[in-house]
Amino acid sequence: MTDTPENPKMKYLKAGLTLSGVTFACLCLIFSVSSITEDVIAAGKINARNARFARLFNPESFDNDPAADCHLLPGPGNTFMRVMTVRKGTETVGYIVNYSVIGGYSSPFTMVAGVSADGTITYTDIEQFNETPGLGDKVLRSSGGFLDSFAGASLENRNFNVKKDGGDFDYYTGATVTPRAVARSTGSMLEKLRKADPGSFPVCDSE
Repeated sequence: MTDTPENPKMKYLKAGLTLSGVTFACLCLIFSVSSITEDVIAAGKINARNARFARLFNPESFDNDPAADCHLLPGPGNTFMRVMTVRKGTETVGYIVNYSVIGGYSSPFTMVAGVSADGTITYTDIEQFNETPGLGDKVLRSSGGFLDSFAGASLENRNFNVKKDGGDFDYYTGATVTPRAVARSTGSMLEKLRKADPGSFPVCDSE
């Protein structure tokens, strides 16, 4: 018995359906891989940020992504500071603050500080710097221990000025301007942070 030739239309229909099925399967695979990749990349960014924050707070002391809880507050002078809330569960552990130092030799430069919930500084460092080489750069960590003197400091136990002006922070002979600016701007940052509820201020722009 001779087989009946397959209808060309059915042949093309089957081929089309097969191709559509393969295409659909490929798209599902692509979207699945893309979703997994995006999750991995997002987790990697959070881990990288939190690794940077580890110098400011013990990594075991918080379990949130502080950068995702960031608000813009008025800072020293006419500047703004980025305040990221550090949490352990629902408890506020402290804040990571990016703020400007004004009153130095050059235009404002940027510092970062960890501040515990009770207003005590855990660590400070300079992030973007443009002070005069040989003078202002003496406050850098690579040049000495000036910034170490801010660890444990709060508005209750320190006068945020240099000793030359009656404060509690050292300065360098012939290079008072930048240490004075750092001390005063850091004290101003603490004053503004103490009076504010970060959550009531505008959210930071996405990084």
